Amino acid sequence: MIIQKFFPRLARGILALFVRRKQFVLLSLLAFVTVNISLICLIDRHHKSYPPSVTAPLKSCQELIIAQKHDGFFRRLHHLTNSCPLQAGMNSPPTRLGCFTHNPTKPPLSVVRYTSPQNNSPAFCVASCRSAGFAYAGLQGGVHCWCDRTLPSSPPLTAGHCHLPCPDTSSGEAANYPSCGAALAVDVYNTGAAERIYKTLTSLNTDPWQLDETSDVRVVYVLVLTGRSWRHIQRSFRLLYHSSNYYYVHVDKKSEYLYSKFQKVAQLLPNNVYVTSNRRNPVWGAPELLSLMLNIMQDLLTNFPSWKWDFLINLSETDIPIVPNADLIRILNAHRGQILVKATDTAKHEFIKSQGLGKAFFQCDDYVWLLGDRQPMDGVVIHGGSDWLILPRYFCAYAALPEQQDSLVRKLVAWYANVILPVESFFHTLAYNSAFCELVVNSNLRFVNWQRPRGCSCRLNQTADWCGCSPSVFSGPRDLYRLHKARLLHSSSPTSPQLQFFARKFDSTIDVAMVNYAEVHLIGRELPDSSRNLNLFLESVYSSQYDQPHQAGGDSAVPGALLGFRFLASTAAKFAQALDRCIDDYS
Repeated sequence: MIIQKFFPRLARGILALFVRRKQFVLLSLLAFVTVNISLICLIDRHHKSYPPSVTAPLKSCQELIIAQKHDGFFRRLHHLTNSCPLQAGMNSPPTRLGCFTHNPTKPPLSVVRYTSPQNNSPAFCVASCRSAGFAYAGLQGGVHCWCDRTLPSSPPLTAGHCHLPCPDTSSGEAANYPSCGAALAVDVYNTGAAERIYKTLTSLNTDPWQLDETSDVRVVYVLVLTGRSWRHIQRSFRLLYHSSNYYYVHVDKKSEYLYSKFQKVAQLLPNNVYVTSNRRNPVWGAPELLSLMLNIMQDLLTNFPSWKWDFLINLSETDIPIVPNADLIRILNAHRGQILVKATDTAKHEFIKSQGLGKAFFQCDDYVWLLGDRQPMDGVVIHGGSDWLILPRYFCAYAALPEQQDSLVRKLVAWYANVILPVESFFHTLAYNSAFCELVVNSNLRFVNWQRPRGCSCRLNQTADWCGCSPSVFSGPRDLYRLHKARLLHSSSPTSPQLQFFARKFDSTIDVAMVNYAEVHLIGRELPDSSRNLNLFLESVYSSQYDQPHQAGGDSAVPGALLGFRFLASTAAKFAQALDRCIDDYS
């Protein structure tokens, strides 16, 4: 075990000796860095080079990738039936409104422009604008598609002004839609998409704290865990645990040490804690993350009939509750049956671009490979935001159980099989385009420590085709004050639409004092008698049982120890390069 004592000031360096307040402190290896850089790799580069940490795809993966490309599923335009009563107009064919003058300096449709020399057509343009929630689509110059929320103010032109042919004749639309506008004219269509106003948490007429406790909802927490921070995860689980709730735990395949530890917890609490043996190695942003969530939902609904839960909440090892469990349950009591997903503040067309939803990806051999451009979906508006969800039981059954899925679910699942970061938009898009669209609330009760642009850098942007952002770890006085404000809001305005019950990221390897603060000052729990040890952080970085294969006929202790020290040295070098800032003293 390695002991780390965290003082308020953390200087650059590793395994360094500090003298502070007449105490000698040996800082051990910090195994985690604040910023998590994640990369998506390209398969079909003209030059056959890959990032240093990435090898060329295995032959089996190459064959699968070629098969995906030849199948061409992601290159086709897919039509989905919208089940939301508020979006019924999207199930009707688009209405041509006429040909309008296009002024290049002040375009009549101007919010967003797509340029597609190969695919532009009325079907492509309407689908592109529909998926971003725009009511009007316009084709101009043959290859341009414009989207807007309002019609051009000028009257339509007479027939013949829109005369340029569309580049895509594969859909057989030429007879019905003979043109894609002109150099100074735009052919405008009504997409049928309606503007959507997001609902917030209900401002209750009755005090939620006075609701009948005999009717309390029950929660199943889906914990998707990785790493070795067992002491930190123990604390988080203790803060989260309540005998009335359920806990479904997935530990990735690489984390055998953590898996064995949590199995012992499940043995002590067999009635409401389960650690699945159906484990995967989640890759950041991978399409497989959606199937992981859907499989967990299906398992819960099929194989745990005694678990009578009402809501599913997914969490990671860096999430910690910042209010007591009873307060969360009372709020959920007041929102029974509602779907709580947090939408991004970014405009939908910008979200579609930033999420890579115009690209197709494929996961194989623990990597994600870029296949190429893809066609948009037609018939649904894409919504998205946070992948941390609060979903009612019936909606999980609708999304995950084959016997309850309709064509909308099945086609969305198929389309999202080639999408990165799928959980950040699949459940949002399904909810807002389903028959349950009026039950969606724009909140997930989370306080995520986003500090852009920090957390969004890309070290290998010359070779990576996609980079992702990661929230920052709560650390230092500024973050402490922000957490304090979130808790004050909860205390002073229990019906506020900005309520937050969970926060991320907490990482004891970065700042264990923030975890102590959350437990004592936010949740109101007393620290145990051994609280002086809570200023220490313990983490197993090597276990001969799980990290070193048994060597028959020989003593594996020495090579095991050497392997552990090599791991320490390697990670120390990486951390020393990445750590570039100090944490100020706490007052």
